[in-house]
Amino acid sequence: MRSLFAAAGVLVRRRARRDLALLIGWILLVCFTVLLTAGVPGVLIGTVDQGARQAVSAAGSRADVLVQASVGQPGTPLRYASPEQVIELARDIPSRLPSAMKQVFAASSVEVLSPRLETSLATGDAPPTHRTVQLGMLTPDSVHLPLVTGRMPEDASASAGSAIEVVVSAAEARAAAQAAAQAAGAKTSPVGLGSVFEAPLPPSEPGGAAGVRRFIVVGILAAPDGVAAGGPSRDSLTLFATAEGIGRSEALFIEPLDATIRLRLDPSAFTNALEARVSDEVAGLPADTARLAGDSTVALRVNSEFVDALSDYPRQARAAVAQMSLMVAGVLGAAATVILLFSRLLVVRRAGELALERARGASLASMAIRAAVESVLATIVGGALGLGLAALLFAGDRPDAFMLGVVLLIAVLATPLQSVMLARGLWRGRREPANRQDRAKVRARAASRRLVIELGVVALAAGALVSLRGRGLLETSTDAVDPLLLAAPLLLALVISLVVLRLYPGVMRAVAALGRRSRGALGILGAARAGGGLAVLPLLALTLSVALAVGGGLLIDTVRSGQEQASWQRIGAEVRVEAPVTPNEVARVAHASGVTAAGSAYVAKRVDVRAGPSLAIGALLAVDGGYADVLASAAKASKTVPAPELGGLRKLGAASASQPLPAVVDSELASQLVSTKLVVHVGDSDIPLKLVGVVDAAPDGYLDGPYLYVDLQALSARMPEPLTANSLLAMGPGAPRAAAMLDVDRSDIHTRVDWLKERRHFALVTGVGDVMLLSVGAVALLAVMALVASVIAGTRSRVRALSLLRTLGVGRGATRWLALADVAPVVLAAVVGGIIAGIGTVMALGPSLGLDVLAGGLDTPTLRISPAVIAAVVGGTAVLLVLAMLAEFVIHRRDRLSEVLRVGETV
Repeated sequence: MRSLFAAAGVLVRRRARRDLALLIGWILLVCFTVLLTAGVPGVLIGTVDQGARQAVSAAGSRADVLVQASVGQPGTPLRYASPEQVIELARDIPSRLPSAMKQVFAASSVEVLSPRLETSLATGDAPPTHRTVQLGMLTPDSVHLPLVTGRMPEDASASAGSAIEVVVSAAEARAAAQAAAQAAGAKTSPVGLGSVFEAPLPPSEPGGAAGVRRFIVVGILAAPDGVAAGGPSRDSLTLFATAEGIGRSEALFIEPLDATIRLRLDPSAFTNALEARVSDEVAGLPADTARLAGDSTVALRVNSEFVDALSDYPRQARAAVAQMSLMVAGVLGAAATVILLFSRLLVVRRAGELALERARGASLASMAIRAAVESVLATIVGGALGLGLAALLFAGDRPDAFMLGVVLLIAVLATPLQSVMLARGLWRGRREPANRQDRAKVRARAASRRLVIELGVVALAAGALVSLRGRGLLETSTDAVDPLLLAAPLLLALVISLVVLRLYPGVMRAVAALGRRSRGALGILGAARAGGGLAVLPLLALTLSVALAVGGGLLIDTVRSGQEQASWQRIGAEVRVEAPVTPNEVARVAHASGVTAAGSAYVAKRVDVRAGPSLAIGALLAVDGGYADVLASAAKASKTVPAPELGGLRKLGAASASQPLPAVVDSELASQLVSTKLVVHVGDSDIPLKLVGVVDAAPDGYLDGPYLYVDLQALSARMPEPLTANSLLAMGPGAPRAAAMLDVDRSDIHTRVDWLKERRHFALVTGVGDVMLLSVGAVALLAVMALVASVIAGTRSRVRALSLLRTLGVGRGATRWLALADVAPVVLAAVVGGIIAGIGTVMALGPSLGLDVLAGGLDTPTLRISPAVIAAVVGGTAVLLVLAMLAEFVIHRRDRLSEVLRVGETV
């Protein structure tokens, strides 16, 4: 035991003091790697969590859970609820929700609405008028509703025959009065305080047909209650009464009242994991209503559009995780490679000491222990700093324990293992056969072993890529980085590096031949040093860094290009207006400044199309003369290849009054028809058509097909009532401004620019972009470290060479030339290999990354090999090379070359 640990403390301290700069750099590298390992997966999970919150928020009321019951007379054998039971259920149901729904529950509201009731209204001295009303129930929370005038209803009543106190909405009362006045052709009095509604009781009730139930308005609400969804109704009026008032009114209705307990979910409380659990729980609630009812005997029904409203989100989240994981995995692989490179640099600097220790009898175990002590201490310091920064910068995010353990294990074992391997190789020596043929056999066996290892790496990389492409990257898990995805970029970069190592000697022989022909000693020496072979670790680290930068840039460029194409598909033009527009309005838009084309259409989303015995259902588009021009202009602006054939649309206007209307269809509808003689059912009319062509232009980005096209003016002439276009498309930079001048609701105007802006601010899209930019920045920093390590690794041999050249009169400027000769081949090889690896990764895995999900289009966007991205990476690499040369100059600016041959090495 003493032989293992003797002098360990002294040697560790001395080495650490002498190599303090390298150790600090190594600690900072470990800190940076741990920071990435602990923090970036949290960013990944936080992105999909934000995406879940955004998806729930966008769903709006569709994400609400509706618990429904029937309110009726308690004496009936059916399990009807009383108004009081509904209020009690609304209070108790939140505590009975499944666990995930409890975490995201925000609030509940009660809506009780009766069937329509025919009443007579008397206001002041005005004669009674007929009114259709509905009864709504006021909940205990309704006391906070603002009143224009009057007061809220009270439960107390003098007798069973007294009037039931109600309140009405001011806006709804005005709308109902206007509707009644138009129907009667005369002015009627609006509903106000003291208005009395009388409704006859059914004959079966006490009092017979002569019995009535009276409702008196005691207050006017400033805003309609939640039960009046969609705004004030023009054909009925809602009277809001207390639960006691609703109970006294039940005798008026043959059918029960509808009660709805609306459970609202809080979007800000959602996470990606909660979204999946809530979806499962919401889907299971309709079959488990007894859970919500508790001890109550009321029959409940549960409805929700939550699952349908968020049906696209899981795939979007998986696509985002796949794309982010590709970059995160590559960055961590690059960081691990640079850790190995730095530890190798540290070990090589101590090669002489390790050889002396071994010569004095030190065992490999003792040497490993001394290196491990230093490595563990440095890893603890670097790891603690990294975890502290991660906790500060990524508060609340829990790191992936497996990945963090792997990184720390690599950091701890890298130096001891490489120390042992170096010491063993230095002491063991090499024995070669004296016979030339035997030496050739030994070299052949070594070459075979190398070839087998390289082919094994190639097989592993091919297997990883084939597996990922075959199963797809949209795996079901979104809470961690895929281990297979973690290995794929590293394996591909390793394969490219092995290929570069195979090709490098042949290339360098040609370069060395040119160098030997140059004047002076620098060309010869530079060629000799460059031809000495490439180190695997620097080449692998730089190749992986360049591959990630290229791959990330190409993915970002592809998604942005896909979003641009998707905006044309989703809008159809620069602007789409979905509202009735007159021919004059269409003409005004077409002639507006900056508008290059405008066309309108009457759109009927589902019409019956008959062709002999066959029947198809599709969308009818009755288009005007400018519609084809808009489609042609949009195809040109979006660079659609091939351009759609629109000749059939331009022939639609040539219609004869006595002949069937010419019509064209898309290929999907054409495949369903067995005859060219068609009949389309529009409104209450059957219009004969004649099929004259097939077009491949389809508005499938915003309208479900298949599609049937006819001329708007010709179809309108054959309808009982003229048709008004309800869709307008416009092209040109002035189209949004021209559309804004139309007398339509702003929500009916859809612009391509707005769609594109909204899509690019989508949480998952921005998250992927941010992670890719952070990853590129991280690999750039790692590349700088790798280059600096490569420059430092060759410092001793360069100093010796320069010291010899100094005696021949060579100046100090040769330092930078030799450093460039050392590093430039590695950088150039890494740039070429990295570009190939990055393009290969995108081409191999791109179709499985779900790019169409984040682009928002109908198809997977075409993978773009952007020269601008590649040029930017090459330029960035050149900048990194300059920085490495500056580091070489700063580190050795005080070296005295004249002393190296006299005293010995100074570094």
